[in-house]
Amino acid sequence: MHKKIAIGMGALLLMSSMSMLSENASAQEFTLNSWEVADDDGYPSLLIKFDVTDSAEMQLTDPDGVKVDYEYVDVFEHGVYMHLAGYHDTPKVGTYEFVVTAGWPEYQIFSKRFTFNGPDLSITDVHPNWKYYENLEYYALNDLNITVKNNGDLPIYPDEAEIKIDGERDDMYLSHPTIMPNEEKSITDSAYIIGISPGEYTLTVTIKDNEDVNIAAYTEPVLLEEKKGGGNDTPGFEFAFLIIAIASIILFKRRIKNQ
Repeated sequence: MHKKIAIGMGALLLMSSMSMLSENASAQEFTLNSWEVADDDGYPSLLIKFDVTDSAEMQLTDPDGVKVDYEYVDVFEHGVYMHLAGYHDTPKVGTYEFVVTAGWPEYQIFSKRFTFNGPDLSITDVHPNWKYYENLEYYALNDLNITVKNNGDLPIYPDEAEIKIDGERDDMYLSHPTIMPNEEKSITDSAYIIGISPGEYTLTVTIKDNEDVNIAAYTEPVLLEEKKGGGNDTPGFEFAFLIIAIASIILFKRRIKNQ
């Protein structure tokens, strides 16, 4: 007799708990108003705009199932950036899952999957700035303008450009430009390669992200003609100053890279 009473009371408590959960679930609502791919001060993100009837937690997991971001929101908030990856990191290709939970114990009130092909950076044009020193009979590369386009559906953050010509190399440390999907942008920075004799060469430019992964490459033929008369004739002291300036810049750039 007592056993039946205990079972009856347990069933009653279980039904009461389920009723409370049901009431909470029906009371708490989340409405997704819009979403878009965005940049949040260097973080590739989803800008989520929403309405919620009570406090809730949002979570975003990457294609590997790793939680990459979470936010606690309340009824007064209507927009939040959910980060797809770390600062200036290249976001992964695949499906991200967005989940909203509420209550205690927690229960799910909303979920949505977002699938992306990832960023796709290409170099569309390169304009090197060459200077010819007639008395030394060679060219020097002073700076480089690179035009890039992101043909993908997520942001990307070029970090460095490697320049090669005639066995010589220089690294341009870019100021972390943000390239959004379908955006084309020109990047100009200092590049120093000296001692290139007149002739025909192949110029190669490779852009890398902050993990030293190649994300775009470009090659083009270069013709550097020998100039006679009226060229840029650099006196000895100017040449010495040029060498010192270039050496100082290279050391400074390496110091920044190693920090």
